[in-house]
Amino acid sequence: MSTSADGPQAGLALEQTPPGLLHQPFLVRAANEPSRPAVITERSVMTYGKLETRSAALARWLRAQGACPGVVVAVMMEKGWEQIVAVLAILRSGAAYLPIDPTLPEQRWKYLISQCRIRLALTQSWVDRELKWPIEVTRWCVDLPVPEPDDLQCAYVRPDRTDIAYVIYTSGSTGVPKGVAIDHRAAAATVSEINGRFSIAETDRILALSSLSFDLSVYDIFGALTAGAAIVMPPATRVPEPQRWLTMAAEAGVTVWNSVPALMDMTLTHLDHAGGRKPDTLRLALLSGDWIPLSLPDRIKRRFPDAIVVSLGGATEASIWSIAYVVGRIDPEWISIPYGKALSNQTVHVLDAHMRPCSQGDRGELYIGGSGVAIGYWSEPARTAERFAPHPRTGERIYRTGDYGRLMASGDIELLGRCDNQVKLRGYRVELGEVEATLAAHPAVRHAVAVAAGDKPENLRLVAYVDLVRGREVGSEELLRHVARNLPSYMVPSAIHVLPAMPLTRNGKIDRSGLAMFEDTTACELEAFMDDLDRVCDDQRIGSGS
Repeated sequence: MSTSADGPQAGLALEQTPPGLLHQPFLVRAANEPSRPAVITERSVMTYGKLETRSAALARWLRAQGACPGVVVAVMMEKGWEQIVAVLAILRSGAAYLPIDPTLPEQRWKYLISQCRIRLALTQSWVDRELKWPIEVTRWCVDLPVPEPDDLQCAYVRPDRTDIAYVIYTSGSTGVPKGVAIDHRAAAATVSEINGRFSIAETDRILALSSLSFDLSVYDIFGALTAGAAIVMPPATRVPEPQRWLTMAAEAGVTVWNSVPALMDMTLTHLDHAGGRKPDTLRLALLSGDWIPLSLPDRIKRRFPDAIVVSLGGATEASIWSIAYVVGRIDPEWISIPYGKALSNQTVHVLDAHMRPCSQGDRGELYIGGSGVAIGYWSEPARTAERFAPHPRTGERIYRTGDYGRLMASGDIELLGRCDNQVKLRGYRVELGEVEATLAAHPAVRHAVAVAAGDKPENLRLVAYVDLVRGREVGSEELLRHVARNLPSYMVPSAIHVLPAMPLTRNGKIDRSGLAMFEDTTACELEAFMDDLDRVCDDQRIGSGS
């Protein structure tokens, strides 16, 4: 076995790596079965042994550069095997990883670099050439051979399971994104629970469609590597290619699908219209991150009759998932698929405005407690205190999700939607306030309002309305360019309406419901505009950074 980043021999590496670390089961698997496939791409298969060797060398280099517990290292890459090597190396060095999509607007990714005080970054050579890095960031391209550090005995500070494993940024209601800090213990608990519940084993193959900056990827990577299974990784593409996913899944014998519902819907629609190869091995479809259309589970069963369909829910602030529901028969009376029951070692509460438990059938706000709750928001104690607090009766630390729900007679929870100004679009959390703040930052804009338009949760699209400063004129296309320069593509409205004035209520507040009357008047639809912006596909989970 190769020299390990955690000691001179693999056995010593395992002894020095405390149990409960997110990457620790991978080290066990690599030591015991180095020849097993770990990462399968269109062009290559990387074994557990090779993945251990490459991540060990990179971890030594990171340590020599100062990586240790409490330090955050950026991973700025397109989808590829390099991401897996990078994440493992960072965790083995003791540091935490921050995934950044290289297709983000420069202003936004530089904000993340600054906010997390990034001094180290891992990237790919072709991505590195395209970016204007801050001078203080030392970086290495993972596709290149790793140099041995000058000091081969560079200090190893043993991480603890309460140390941060990763920071993932989500949309923020104040106009800036917020970084969710998750420790090893919390993420490992969710991974272990899902693997045990659904018998994930060495024979499984997990199709990794999600972007590294989307927390479903945490399970894609560590769900597989914990179980000794393989990650099947489609290449980065500028547009969704469901037939390519299906062909690769069929060739690799994919058994587990894990994505937002929209990607499964897109894939089934492709099969309905174009046919083609599909994996006959699929046994588990994990769907989360957005509303599941009531028709989708039966469509999945028609194409993949052996697949168990599972609805999963939760929040990035609670380590991927906290609640599950195995979908069987669809009750014709349902208006949505039940949210389900809490996972083991996690709790989901329905509480009223005084944080008292709601009676069965009564609407309340959802709170998550238990093993998966995050440390909080990176470098933002005030935000953390606002959303994370002790339960008034049990003292349990709980996270306020901002979702409404109610307890059903079955004991399952039904999700009823948001209680604030946040929406879910294709699995991404979008704070409408952040879109509004970005539009309002344009010098010609007086007021800006963003809404989610659509007749069903799964059909929502982002629409914005603005009125202008007196004497200033600006077109919808310029405003779209302004938003695209500052926000991820999934937060760019599909239409912007420039109004002569905002409709107001009797109290003088902007009448959001009255904005619907302008829907067909001055829209500049984004479809024709996308080519001019040369953006990646509207779902970045499949694009260059996914």
